[in-house]
Amino acid sequence: MNILPNAFGPADLGITGALMEAQNHNLSIASTSDLALTALVEANASYSPYTNDFSGVALLLANGTTYGGRYAENAAYNPSKSLMEMALSNMNMGEAEQSSYRIIEALLVEPSTAAISQREACENLLSAVSPLIILQYIVADSQ
Repeated sequence: MNILPNAFGPADLGITGALMEAQNHNLSIASTSDLALTALVEANASYSPYTNDFSGVALLLANGTTYGGRYAENAAYNPSKSLMEMALSNMNMGEAEQSSYRIIEALLVEPSTAAISQREACENLLSAVSPLIILQYIVADSQ
């Protein structure tokens, strides 16, 4: 028995854009902190044509380096790429081997209009790698 006998993708669901195309969702926030602006850039570049959860996260390390991650949806929703997973991957690739990866701040930006929220998933993953860090949360305005 074949549950999905034929391949399908975004075009089958009426989506014309693609994951690797440049995105700009025109989200805005009041905060001007570097961490918040990094998360905003990631949110505006995210790929979320099904749920419109244009979300981004930024992580600040003790060494002063900031890493961002953005949400990337799959046509089947699963496996979508979590923004926290992406930020942690970027951090892992950007830091020297055997680094301590000490996260001192984490911030999520997403719009209130999204069909879903990444907040709980980000909090869960952050608590696994940096249990003492509280995820900061900013709701973005969509234009």
